Amino acid sequence: MCAYGLIVAFIILKIPHLSYPFFWDESWPYATAVHALYEAGPSLSPSAIAPELSRGHPPLFIFLAASWMKVFGSSLTAIHSFPLCLSAIFAICIYEITRRIFNPATGVLALLLILFQPLFYVQASAVLPEVMLAFFGLLALYFYATERLFSMALALICSFYTKETGLTIGLSLGLVSIFRLLVKDIDRRTFYKHLAAFVVPLIGIICFFIIQKQQLGWYFFPFHVDLLSHTEVSRASKIKTGIKVLFLVDNRVYITISCMALLLLCSWRQMTQKWASIIQEIKAAWRPPFSTTQLFILSFLIFLPVFIVFCAFNFFIHRYFIIAFVPLNMLLAAIMVQASRRLSTVFPMLLLVIGIFHFWNQRQLNEVYDDQLGAYDGMYVEQMMIQYLEEHYAYDHPIASDAYLLRTQITDARTRYLRGSQTYSNVQMNIDEHTQLILFSGKEADTQYERVKQNPDFKLVRRWERGKAWAELYERVP
Repeated sequence: MCAYGLIVAFIILKIPHLSYPFFWDESWPYATAVHALYEAGPSLSPSAIAPELSRGHPPLFIFLAASWMKVFGSSLTAIHSFPLCLSAIFAICIYEITRRIFNPATGVLALLLILFQPLFYVQASAVLPEVMLAFFGLLALYFYATERLFSMALALICSFYTKETGLTIGLSLGLVSIFRLLVKDIDRRTFYKHLAAFVVPLIGIICFFIIQKQQLGWYFFPFHVDLLSHTEVSRASKIKTGIKVLFLVDNRVYITISCMALLLLCSWRQMTQKWASIIQEIKAAWRPPFSTTQLFILSFLIFLPVFIVFCAFNFFIHRYFIIAFVPLNMLLAAIMVQASRRLSTVFPMLLLVIGIFHFWNQRQLNEVYDDQLGAYDGMYVEQMMIQYLEEHYAYDHPIASDAYLLRTQITDARTRYLRGSQTYSNVQMNIDEHTQLILFSGKEADTQYERVKQNPDFKLVRRWERGKAWAELYERVP
């Protein structure tokens, strides 16, 4: 009951976020893409919506979100309830999978570690595909560990059709099967069954990209191809960043240190043994046949470097790591529980300390990013500025802003910052002699900001501020 109480508390805390507008990539292109597919009619075709909205990604998330809107309506609460509902089901699966692979105590601790860290907490109600991708990725790992190949194949095809990153799960599990064949954990006949379970989903996603090539003229969105890393320096830098995201940033360093400290504390006696003896014990424990728990751990340990290397060759931001963040914290929870069992009073204290950590952490991590709580402050100040704009200026007023998303929010009603369907028609990036208003937001860098502040031709009309978020409106002096 403790686990489901945590999930209920998580949902209750997330309900106020359902009425917020869309933020960063959520506002464009994802929410706009969902609206476009909702208006056109849900479809899995690559050409169902404009490629600048789909970005060439497989369309399963957008398709499901648009279908949800057909049933529950197009209000902000209805749209945001789709990812929140998905996150709640995901949370149940996190507990049930962790409970079955490890034990119930580990399931509770895994939930506590995952649900309330801002990386997951903020994304849980965002109209973005990363949580859904992590959901299908975890299912694929679990079904593989429990030898349910048909279910694993379904989870893989869903992850492939959510985002290209899902291919790293399939590749990793394929490598696990090759390893198991080499160490004689499975025979050739079983290996061929595994191979079929990997090949069928792969053929499915290859067909999607072939159709995309026929309809749009390219396999992958050209803009994304241009973002691929071509130098060893940039790839090495991304690998370091990826490791930091998972183990160190956003105060996760304290979780990592705590996990290591518990291990050392409970095993200090064993540390006095000869290393050769310890290595022999590890080898004996990891001899085939592998248990469900061992297969899950092995699959994740192979997936993690594959995923990080994949990210090293591609553009990424912190939220992309949710797919690795969830199973990693399940494993950290297992280590902590196993370690604390030898110290009978540690586990209740551990739950209390992690709860306090989250309470403190959510107040520390308030930068205006899509993986921190400052995202809601950013949405609020921009919403207030645009509301003021609508109340005081006509929709054809000449406006300039170098902030792309801010311009989109006043020219595309589907971003939900405007009060209705009418949009501003005279908006451009650069300031010229016709410009009457200039909009700025701390969320996006604007090369014109310092110049405008010092320009006597413009005056600050109003500044909105909340937390670390701010927005400013300048008007030309008559």
